[in-house]
Amino acid sequence: MRIKLDVIVILLGLIIITSACSNRNSTTNTTDFPNSTIAIENAKATVSSMEIENSSSTSSITPYSQSLTEDDLLDAKAIAEKYYENSSYSGIVSISIAADDSPQYDNSFIKGKYSVGNIIIFNVLTKKDIDNGNPQRQTYVGRSSEESSWEVITEGF
Repeated sequence: MRIKLDVIVILLGLIIITSACSNRNSTTNTTDFPNSTIAIENAKATVSSMEIENSSSTSSITPYSQSLTEDDLLDAKAIAEKYYENSSYSGIVSISIAADDSPQYDNSFIKGKYSVGNIIIFNVLTKKDIDNGNPQRQTYVGRSSEESSWEVITEGF
């Protein structure tokens, strides 16, 4: 990304100088254009500001799993496991916490109803899924507040 932005700065500088030269006679050299240096510095500042905005936007992953205590995670996992024990899925083969940047968290229902620290998504693979050739499923476990109980909200592929 840094290389692309540097190229943009160079191109902006060349465009400014070329534009200024075309407005003067051909014997004038570029040192006669002090404003072009100012324009290039302004372009560099703009690009630098864009880099800061870009780097901060990519690092703003919501820490869903990190917002929960170890006990919270264990309790939520136990609820998910119990859900599959009492179902026709023939037991869990594997269960893991979905990554905080998982697209499943980018869901208007979740964001509207559950705050960070009250929702966790597990990736679950059941024996029945393996037998049927299905991928792992996502199991959403949430609670309305820290004082309330965990429950399976929904699950599926």
